[in-house]
Amino acid sequence: MLFNYREFLEGIDRKAYHEGEWQWEEDGYTVTRTYTYSAPGCHDSCGVLMYTKDGKLEKVEGDPLDPCANGRLCMRCLDLPEAVNYSERPKYPLKRAGKRGENKWERISWDEALTTIRDWIKENLDDKGFGRESIFVNHGTGRNISSWVPFLGGACLGTPNIGAIGSSGYSCYLPRTCGTAAGIGDFPIVDASEGHEDRYNNPEWQRP
Repeated sequence: MLFNYREFLEGIDRKAYHEGEWQWEEDGYTVTRTYTYSAPGCHDSCGVLMYTKDGKLEKVEGDPLDPCANGRLCMRCLDLPEAVNYSERPKYPLKRAGKRGENKWERISWDEALTTIRDWIKENLDDKGFGRESIFVNHGTGRNISSWVPFLGGACLGTPNIGAIGSSGYSCYLPRTCGTAAGIGDFPIVDASEGHEDRYNNPEWQRP
């Protein structure tokens, strides 16, 4: 039986899900409703309800009032608390303390990290170093303006080596798609049924 979103909305208690609100208090949690790009590295924009307590993300639920996902979430969204609160998640700059491959690191300040990067770039912009061509400017998933960052950065540094592929980037989209293609093959076909008002019941929709 195909899911009818309109019938679902007619039967749901919208007040229970705080329709029109973006944040509220519930059972000791602060609940925040999100709208776009809730999960990292995702293009689907599923609506998510984030439950925080004392500034810490405790759990995540799907938003039944979201017209795209209808409250259903994949593991990428459901695992957000684990990803955000992971004990070994890098939270500050680290500098290699041993030889490459030894996995030895030391914590440094942001000022030292930025100064190190700046000095390396200045040393290698001319022919005395590796040259401008040794610098590659790319970007990850930042949406909107992010695709212009490599062009601006490349122009400022005088390097022709830039990577910009739309709203994702070579440091995000390309590694992910290469790994996916190697593991499970080509892209899946997205039916984009949310583009229809009556979704899967629309006669124009065909099963891929």
